[in-house]
This record gives sequence, structure tokens and C-alpha cells, in this order.
Amino acid sequence: MRELLNRGLREVRAFDCDETGLFNLEHDLNSDRLCPVIGDVRDPSRVAEALEDVSLVYHLAALKHVETCELEALEAVKTNIIGTANLINGALCTGVHSRFLTISTDKVVYPVGIYAATKLIAEIMTIQANNSFRNKRTLFSAVRFGNIFDTRGSVFDIWRKQKAENKPLTVTDERMVRFFWPMSAAVKFILQVTERMEGGEIFVPTMPSFTIIELAKKLSDKIIVMGIRPGESLTHRLMTTEEEAKAVKGDGMWIIK
Repeated sequence: MRELLNRGLREVRAFDCDETGLFNLEHDLNSDRLCPVIGDVRDPSRVAEALEDVSLVYHLAALKHVETCELEALEAVKTNIIGTANLINGALCTGVHSRFLTISTDKVVYPVGIYAATKLIAEIMTIQANNSFRNKRTLFSAVRFGNIFDTRGSVFDIWRKQKAENKPLTVTDERMVRFFWPMSAAVKFILQVTERMEGGEIFVPTMPSFTIIELAKKLSDKIIVMGIRPGESLTHRLMTTEEEAKAVKGDGMWIIK
């Protein structure tokens, strides 16, 4: 959000159902060009209102905790699938006349569990929106990320709390490998692909991978292995075999068209 404001945009709308989050964002950024809008992607009429006269949409809204989505599958569908559909329909109906970028996840590659499945459908819907008979001028693309260091609710939040309480760090499985990227690199990548998207692409950054156990050991030598949970897989991939065959290598990324 800060980077968008620094680019001199006339107005930046932050659409969220988290009232406190919007309140804190408004006070942290302290810009008269920031417009907080309280609403839920599940509410199509409110989505349409929020998209009026908008020329660029970044879609990040999702239920993202794997365990929560396994327990509350219908709620994950309502936000991750129906919410995405509401945003796409809103963009098509209100005439978003530039770009729509969905932030996806590497978990969609050979999905395991509810979260991965719902995000895969959201990704597919985004790409297919380019071919809608109602689409006159909007480019729809997606970015497929791994994990982002230090986002809210990440494993690092849990570990820091455990360490502060002098408890062992919990790790699901010593063999578990994940792609990780710093927030600054993710923001830079999103802005980069926004400029080059032509519609229909899935942009996949080249990201380093780490075992969860090696990351935990950097913080503490007291670790408990809990066992893999429902909806989780040991390893992730950035692309399917079919996607790898047709992906084009770019500067620090792969582009699937």
C-alpha cells in the first residue's frame, strides 16, 4: 500500500472486512489519498461499490490458514471462490478498464486440501475472465507466490511467541520444504508484473526453498516435531509438469501463458 501511494496515484482504496486493520493502516500511512473501505468480498453489492471508477485491482483476500480451511471448508469456498467470483464480476460489470491481478499460491500445484483447491479455482477463474464475452478492456492475470517472511499469522509469528514464552518451537515434519520470500521482494515483483502483464499470464517468481526445520533452528535449539496436519504436503512445486513445458523464462520469473 505504501509503495502504491509513493507512486503518486490519485487514490488508493483498501477494501477489507478487518475494521481494526483498516484503522491502523490509515493512521500508519497518514495519507489523504488512502481511502479505507469496509466490506467483504462475499458481498457482491459492496464489492461493486468499491470497484466504481477503479482502474487497477490487486486481489489478496483469502482464508489462508490450511488447518482452518480444512475445518471450515464452506467458509473457505465462500471467501476464496465466491469472493473471487464477486470481484471478477464486479470488475467486468463496473468496467475496471486496466488490470486485475490475483495473488495466488504455490499450493495450487497438485493441490492437497481445501485451501489449495479453492485457490486453484480462484486462479483459474481469474485467467478465464480474459475470455468472458463481457470483458471489453480488463487484463486479468495471477501471481503465484510461496510463503512470505513475517506476514501476519505466519509460522514466524507462532515461533516468536513460543520463544518469548521459553517454549519449544513446534514443527510439523522435519522433511517439510517450503518456498520463502521477503515481503519487499514480493511487493517489488507485484509492481513489476503489473507493468508487463498482457492478460492471461501466471507469473511465478524464482524463490529459494528451505526446510522448515532449518528455519526453526535459526531461532532456537528447542524444537518439537508435531506431525503433518490434514491439508498439508511435505513439498511444494512452483509449476506442474505441463506448465513447465510451456513456461517462458523471464527476468527472475517464469511466465505461464
